[in-house]
Amino acid sequence: MKRFIAALLVSLMTLSVLAGCDRPFNKEVNDGREQLTTVAAAVKSTEPKTKSTTKASATNKIFSTPSTQDLVKGYFNIIGNVPKGTAGASLKLAEAAVAAFQFAQDFNIAGCDISALRDNMLNAWEKVLDEEERANFDENFMDVVTFMDAAEEDPTSVAGQLEDAGVKAAFEKLSKQAGAWDNWDTLKSNTLTMGNSEE
Repeated sequence: MKRFIAALLVSLMTLSVLAGCDRPFNKEVNDGREQLTTVAAAVKSTEPKTKSTTKASATNKIFSTPSTQDLVKGYFNIIGNVPKGTAGASLKLAEAAVAAFQFAQDFNIAGCDISALRDNMLNAWEKVLDEEERANFDENFMDVVTFMDAAEEDPTSVAGQLEDAGVKAAFEKLSKQAGAWDNWDTLKSNTLTMGNSEE
């Protein structure tokens, strides 16, 4: 009987020692899991924030306004230099239209400082371009507008002209970019009202 009680006491003491050792071990493991879970949750919770910040910065980014010289070289002269009455005039018109479309996208015209844009356009028109350059631009600008209107409403109507000019792929790529048509419309409307009061 004494042996049985002694064996029972030894067993109980062993179990209590094991039970006592078990708790901190499990707690340590649990703490580790909790820490890993906390770290994983922190990483996971920052991912959407990072993505939305990137998206917001991409859509809200204000690009630099084209300077007077940018407008002269990349816009006014591109359209003004389209030849009239020559065999390749319609192809040059398509090239100029796509170049102007690219210019609007490169500078994110809809997102730039419109007041500064208007000032720079007017400065280019009045102080840099000569009379002949202004006349050439005036002569070609509405043709470019008509071409771009057709391209926006029914791209197939100008597909052949774009293809023959070698700019179809560039146009298609541009037309699918976010904000491309807003940028073109902003450039176009500010050209049409250039010199008019904003009030």
